[in-house]
Amino acid sequence: MRPVLVAMVSVAVAVSPAAAETFGGWQYKTPKGFTLETVGDHLAFTKVTAPTFCSLALFATRATEEVVVKEQAREWQRVVADNFTTTGVRRAATSKTKRAFGVQPTLASIKDADGNEFAAQHYAVTLPGMIASVLLTSSTPASLAKCKPVAKAFLDSLAIDAPSTVSDDPEARVETPVGRWAVGASDLAADAVVREYTFAADGTYRFRSQTTGGKLKPEQWRVVDETGKYTVVGNQLTLAPATAASTLHDETGARPASKVPLEKTTYTWSKRYFPATNAWTLRLVPAKKTARDGELPADERYTYSDGVQPAWKQDAPPPAEPAADAPSDGE
Repeated sequence: MRPVLVAMVSVAVAVSPAAAETFGGWQYKTPKGFTLETVGDHLAFTKVTAPTFCSLALFATRATEEVVVKEQAREWQRVVADNFTTTGVRRAATSKTKRAFGVQPTLASIKDADGNEFAAQHYAVTLPGMIASVLLTSSTPASLAKCKPVAKAFLDSLAIDAPSTVSDDPEARVETPVGRWAVGASDLAADAVVREYTFAADGTYRFRSQTTGGKLKPEQWRVVDETGKYTVVGNQLTLAPATAASTLHDETGARPASKVPLEKTTYTWSKRYFPATNAWTLRLVPAKKTARDGELPADERYTYSDGVQPAWKQDAPPPAEPAADAPSDGE
């Protein structure tokens, strides 16, 4: 875990920038004049200009589990606080990269286990549903300040490596959302909402939700049915609805309810396998909440599972259609 600093500069290996520059879910651009070393869970970019140096460490992306501020604190802890003695810790103003990834810088003086002291700036880089770290180090605060333009250019070079995927199950086909995914109540309790996506291999999808309770009468329930097409480009899943209808049901039958918006939405999507339950979850991170998926949870993503079997109420039957070979009236 420990980032490579000046003590490792002498063994850094120069890597040609012409090589495929991808790592841990990132595409990146090696800073000009820097050498590159792969060190376990991160890449170390180093340039020595005696008597000082600039060093950048790039860590792999990981899926977020909690709100952003907690995830940023977790990155600081695992990359910096767990590996160095820190003093003078100070959070700087947040910013965004050219690709609109959030950046939370934190300044500090750090000391390694051998007693070597460095000036450092940790960058927690957040993107939809993901987070990663970049650690900039130098010998003094003054030399660190001169390294910051290189760090900014490096952060701006970062892009999502869309073809890369990470799975707990190496045999799983995680590159497709095909299947049935649901969330919500497994019984007919009041004040419940269940939602379900079905993604077909031909690029079409169906979404269905059922709501009880709230402003509805005890004997009522509301059903939303939506169909359309979906496209997947890397970790971007776009839904383009073609039809959407809302129906209010009760014991007497069904009737049209309020109009449903056709929301074309692009999500950052991922899947995760849980061996303990033998279930996959589908994680959808939108730019903002959708009427389709409801209120956005605190972790800023919607989570559906292929292990959830929601309880659907019995819809009012559609009008009967005569069989093709049935006689017509009067015959």
